[in-house]
Amino acid sequence: MHFQSLTKLFLTVLVALWCFVPARGADGWSQVQSKNFFVIGDAGAGELSRTAARLEQFREAVRQMFPQLKLDGGVRTNVILFKDAAAYAPFKPKRTDGSIDSSVTGFFVAGEDVNYITLAVGEKPGAFGTVFHEYIHFLLDANIGRSDLPPWLGEGLAEYFETFQFVDDQRVMVGSPPPGHLALLRQNGLIPFSAFLAATNASVHRGTGESRTLFYAQSWAL
Repeated sequence: MHFQSLTKLFLTVLVALWCFVPARGADGWSQVQSKNFFVIGDAGAGELSRTAARLEQFREAVRQMFPQLKLDGGVRTNVILFKDAAAYAPFKPKRTDGSIDSSVTGFFVAGEDVNYITLAVGEKPGAFGTVFHEYIHFLLDANIGRSDLPPWLGEGLAEYFETFQFVDDQRVMVGSPPPGHLALLRQNGLIPFSAFLAATNASVHRGTGESRTLFYAQSWAL
């Protein structure tokens, strides 16, 4: 799906980028402050700046496509960017047995005063897709409440916008199949809809990496 004539997008983003305030600590962690995001991590100042810039672009495109959405909900969003999967591993969610859920490539945590998006650089192809995916979760939480959405709808929307990309200075594209989704659906078939629609956030995240990805793929397709 193409959205055309985003005429103010790059001007608005350029103004936002003037607000960048990079800083580096002695421990190798850097931070970048843009107009709407605070990005911190050990991935290097350049990577943090690129992440902040992409988020500002994505936020502005969403604002122009859906002007009725609240884009902050009065809660600040911090992004924690790890340099690789090994650095991220100790901070990933854990399964019910206490083991690290290694299949997680990004995570959104909502809070009363601040929200967090966490991810690692280059942990999967299209790393910015994880950023966009998690930011859509933030927007859904700010506008609807994550607990009020069935998982297939919340994950389906996040997967749908995950492949957001700029086509040129006037157009963006969303809705392309995330890598591997079509092949996975062809290979495994659909989850029975009685189980698919009855799934909870807890049951989805208890599943294996493959079963979770299949759920995401079917959610995107629906």
